[in-house]
Amino acid sequence: MNYFKVFTFLSIVTVGILLGAAKAHAASPIIGEDKTSLARNYIGKNYFIDMGTGIGSPEDYHDLMTLLQFARSEDVITFQMHNVGGQADTLSMLQNALKKTAAQTVVVVDGPSYSAGAMFACYPSVFKMDDSSFLMFHNGAIAISGKRSDSISYIEADKIQQRQLFQPCINKHILTEEQVNAITKGQDIYLFRDDLIKSGAIPGP
Repeated sequence: MNYFKVFTFLSIVTVGILLGAAKAHAASPIIGEDKTSLARNYIGKNYFIDMGTGIGSPEDYHDLMTLLQFARSEDVITFQMHNVGGQADTLSMLQNALKKTAAQTVVVVDGPSYSAGAMFACYPSVFKMDDSSFLMFHNGAIAISGKRSDSISYIEADKIQQRQLFQPCINKHILTEEQVNAITKGQDIYLFRDDLIKSGAIPGP
């Protein structure tokens, strides 16, 4: 029996197993599972995050917040956006995290995105939009109860928060000041790819 050949074969198998395990580790999310159904893939320094679920509670985004906090300048995080909307408080938290991250952030609107989902699309540093998709903006709904003074204070604070959430959309020429004013007064606005080419938010074909 040729022990050298057997040893060589076992060594190759062992190295193959170790490389396979390392590859599997690298391909797995570097962030753990949370309560959201965000689909995550890690390929080299590129992260792909499927934003196909509604924007839920802040605690559902612990992993994403951690990723944005510790990402490096050479990392690229791409959000695939097709979203029904969600909570303004969570949106505000994500806006701040995207503003502070060192990573390069990209959003690709690949399907209809409504309300908070449309506003989220304004926050990454690079904005892209596929055909047959659109952004729908409207004035969010609130439900309040309690003392009249508390309700008035909440409404005033909500106006300030709305302006903060819409400002990046104005900065990126996705919305105009006039459109934001119309939205806050109750008008729904739908924007398609051609609209955003005309406004200069994205380059033409």
